[in-house]
Amino acid sequence: MLTELAEAQRRLEATLANPGLSEATAAYIANAYHSLRETAQQWTQRKAGQLEVTREMLDSLRNQIRMATNALRLAN
Repeated sequence: MLTELAEAQRRLEATLANPGLSEATAAYIANAYHSLRETAQQWTQRKAGQLEVTREMLDSLRNQIRMATNALRLAN
């Protein structure tokens, strides 16, 4: 799951580096990127603390990744 998260972040970063993005698209992608980055930080802390991960937490992470991926699709 963390691999998917890292891949989504990498793709968002690559898209943000595109100078041809409109301001609105760049803002949308940046928002998705920042949201995903916050989620990644939370998951890293949970993993470091060896806290139990629930199904609801996994579902939430999957949704964050899906939203970031959808932002990339809309940008293209």
